[in-house]
Amino acid sequence: MALTVFYNAVLIIVGIIMIITGSLGINLHNRCETASADSVSRGEQGYFIFVLILGIILLIIPLIIFIYEQNASSKSTQKIEGVELGSMR
Repeated sequence: MALTVFYNAVLIIVGIIMIITGSLGINLHNRCETASADSVSRGEQGYFIFVLILGIILLIIPLIIFIYEQNASSKSTQKIEGVELGSMR
C-alpha cells in the first residue's frame, strides 16, 4: 500500500488545515463568555476537538505508511540475500 507523492501531500495539507480549523475553533469558543452555558456550544467544542484529533491522525498516516514500507522492503531484501547465499553453496 504505497502512497504517491500527490496523496502524501494531500493528506499533509488537509491535516494541517484541519488542525488549524480545530485549534481556531477551540480558541474562539474559549474566548466567548456566553458559550459555556449553551448545550449547542458544548457540541461545537466537541466537534472542534474531533477535527483537531482527526487532523493529527491525517498527519501521522503518511509517516506510518513510509515506515511500514521501509520495514517491508528491508525484510524482502534480507530474504532475497539469504536465498542467493543459500543457492550458491
